[in-house]
Amino acid sequence: MVNVNAIEGIKYGFRLMGYVVAVAVIGAGMMSMGGVMVDGDSPVIGGLVALVGFLVFYAGFLGVAYKVIADAVEQGVRAAGQTPTGPSGNQQRGNANARQGTRSSQR
Repeated sequence: MVNVNAIEGIKYGFRLMGYVVAVAVIGAGMMSMGGVMVDGDSPVIGGLVALVGFLVFYAGFLGVAYKVIADAVEQGVRAAGQTPTGPSGNQQRGNANARQGTRSSQR
């Protein structure tokens, strides 16, 4: 985490925390509601509601993992674009001139 300082990491964590809490509350709420319905009058519908709650919970956390990875890749690509890793501009121009000279001599 060379390119991310502690403050950026904490801000990112707080942004994700809101999403994680929302997914957890909705998913767990639906699973609980389904569990109550299973014990009550409609076990089939309660089972379906609990299943949907679990799927919301599971998909939400898979989405968090996807977002964290995608954001990390974006940060890495951005950092890679800021640091010179290839030949310098003068070398690139020299190589382009050399290629043009080779093409003109082949004609």
